[in-house]
Amino acid sequence: MLAHLASSPIWPTPSKVAYGDALLPPTLPAWSLTTSAGPVLERAHSRYGTALRALGIDQRASAATGASFTLALGSYVEELTGPVDESYSLSVNRSGVLLAAPTVWGARHGLDSLAQLSSADGIRHAVADDAPDYGYRGLMVSPGQRFLTPALLQTILDGM
Repeated sequence: MLAHLASSPIWPTPSKVAYGDALLPPTLPAWSLTTSAGPVLERAHSRYGTALRALGIDQRASAATGASFTLALGSYVEELTGPVDESYSLSVNRSGVLLAAPTVWGARHGLDSLAQLSSADGIRHAVADDAPDYGYRGLMVSPGQRFLTPALLQTILDGM
């Protein structure tokens, strides 16, 4: 049974998350990227693999667990030309891991969350849905490099 916990092993805490008491065994079938994956997804996958290896988790396929790792990705486009959908859904249960995201940016965040659910004992059962609260991650205004009038600054902020 999944329960909401006060302290989350995923940081920042996803907007919707529930954790189970069970663990997926620490042997997880390997996830191989398709040739259409670009550098953003390749780096995220590499970071995920490094985190698992640091915990001593073997990523090779194991017939004993019967677990699978499925990535359902809507688009492999990596361009950031405006607000990008960075949402993801992550489900870890006894049958394996399902990570669904509309873009590689969402998959990147989902892989980071999955790595945080992993320990040397296994990967914690969880169901998480997450998306950024805002379309833009941040804005830097540096008056030392370029002076912005209050009217121009207001225009920039209104456009976000």
